Amino acid sequence: MEQWVSTWGQAHTEIKYYSPNYKDSTMRLAIANNLNGEKLRLRVSNIEGKKPLHIVQSMVDNVQNQQQCILFRGKKEVVLLPGEEKYSDPVIMPVRSGEFLTVSMAFQGSVISGNSIEECVQCSKKGNYVEHSQFKTVHRSKSACYHDMQQSIPALSSIEVFTVEQAETIICFGDSITQQSFWTKPFCDELYRNKPGEVSVVNKGIGGNRLLKGSPGGLLKLLGKAGIERFERDVLGEAGVKTVILAIGINDFGMGGKPGQKDWTSAEQLIEGYVNILKRAKNKNIKSVGTTLLPRGGSLGYRPEQERERQKFNDWVRSTDMFDKIIDFDYILRDPRNTEQMNFVYDSGDHLHPGPVGGKRMAMQVLQELYGINN
Repeated sequence: MEQWVSTWGQAHTEIKYYSPNYKDSTMRLAIANNLNGEKLRLRVSNIEGKKPLHIVQSMVDNVQNQQQCILFRGKKEVVLLPGEEKYSDPVIMPVRSGEFLTVSMAFQGSVISGNSIEECVQCSKKGNYVEHSQFKTVHRSKSACYHDMQQSIPALSSIEVFTVEQAETIICFGDSITQQSFWTKPFCDELYRNKPGEVSVVNKGIGGNRLLKGSPGGLLKLLGKAGIERFERDVLGEAGVKTVILAIGINDFGMGGKPGQKDWTSAEQLIEGYVNILKRAKNKNIKSVGTTLLPRGGSLGYRPEQERERQKFNDWVRSTDMFDKIIDFDYILRDPRNTEQMNFVYDSGDHLHPGPVGGKRMAMQVLQELYGINN
């Protein structure tokens, strides 16, 4: 028996202020695939759009340079209304573990729904270059905003492969620490080497995202909808998902006001939100992996009262029986001499986000805890 399983995906937010601008241009995206099958399909989205999204043409290539046109109800063009998602027709094409898939997609007009996880993606100069082997690219602009560290990926929500029933998707559900891919990429790479054809890893992180509250609007629309709201779409609605790794909540504390103020979030409130999504996952027979929140002492604007709530929440994660497994990110990345701060070796420099070394350490802990893999 076979089923549809997501081999790649991303959580959508507004990319209006990301770079580059894909208006009237072509996107080309290459993704690492770890599933085996004879057909695939795409899910495209205009979830965050305010105007219709017009996809003029799309194609997919596999590593054997077999190129297939992607159709939507038999047509190469498709228009998505604001808030709408659509599946492509199945594409008959052999896909194999360890190979890359490349998706090319041309747009007419603007596109503002997507994300910015780390992938090999290019934006063309103006025009439809879907059938061209190469095109002149637009380089992303420089920005002081950390959300612009990666190039945005528009319109595409997931790539699914029709594969064996035993294959599964693991969702990494979180904020910028997940979105930036420093831990999800090495986790994905090592897992693919050790379990070819068995599992895919999907990054559903959004920079600045909170579990309990959505973005306040304006420029901050890129922070996305509240995690508790998007959980249905980004976890429960993903094809073939059997496990979710939950790594969200540090912004609920760090972006809040002072106790008693409107934006203040307590550990008890965050725990209540977690209980909500854990019950929903259990009802779908999805295993939940809890993670402790990383230390962020010394980061911009972080206060002692917020740290006390982080500590309370982490104590709950370590003691509750609601998770199928837990991974103590806080313990492995904190400075043993000052446990409220991240170890210098693992710190990106802003005292909030781990850098590549910290991400690799997190990935190795996930591999060990979930699969007993020690590398």
